[in-house]
Amino acid sequence: MTQSNKDRQSAYDPFLDERMHHMNTTPMMNAFPNSDHPYGSNIPRKSKFLAGLLAFFIPGLGHFYLGLMQRGLTVMLSLALNIVAIVYSVNLPQGGSLPIIVLLSLMIPCVYFYNLFDALQCTDRVNAERIYGYVPDGMTPLLRNGGVSFKGSSLGIVLVVCGVFVLMLSVNPAWLQFLFSSGGPYFGAVILIVAGLFLLLRTRSK
Repeated sequence: MTQSNKDRQSAYDPFLDERMHHMNTTPMMNAFPNSDHPYGSNIPRKSKFLAGLLAFFIPGLGHFYLGLMQRGLTVMLSLALNIVAIVYSVNLPQGGSLPIIVLLSLMIPCVYFYNLFDALQCTDRVNAERIYGYVPDGMTPLLRNGGVSFKGSSLGIVLVVCGVFVLMLSVNPAWLQFLFSSGGPYFGAVILIVAGLFLLLRTRSK
């Protein structure tokens, strides 16, 4: 067996090939050139086990392994911002509001498990784009700039929120202390109402 045939055999993924067959999609050459593989380039596939393992131990690291820098940084910053908000609320002189502390604490496992399952599901999409060049209808490519995604509005929003929050912690105005103490229940209720309305409007728009 020649080296070329060995490369073809090692890069071939029966699972992805079967999924492409069921989706009635013709495999396309992807954006990685210089390849003689029938479905795309001979680059190695990303391991779902390794992506899940990295995401399990360090949230966001599994996305870094997949080349999804934007998603990884968004997860890390969101988790860090949540922890900082909990610490700030607990250390207030008048004591933090119990509802807001509970709400912020519940967001930690939400972000963590989102990070874990999203890394596992993104592995299939990343491999499909790397090997087949396939992007599902209505979805934007995960990989850009030769295999690394480092652009997007969500990361910009998280960076802005982190910067504003750190600035507020440095100034430590009275209204921020009130928000995390006496106004905690109202703040948590407003967040839940806004999130629920957003999901309802998004579902109806589809």
